[in-house]
Amino acid sequence: MADSNPFSDAYNVRIGDQELAFILLILLLF
Repeated sequence: MADSNPFSDAYNVRIGDQELAFILLILLLF
């Protein structure tokens, strides 16, 4: 996403699966 995001830099390794699961979950709920 954005390189200026501190969270993106901190969770660089885990954001791949976690963010995908989070987005899919939201899309399914709505």
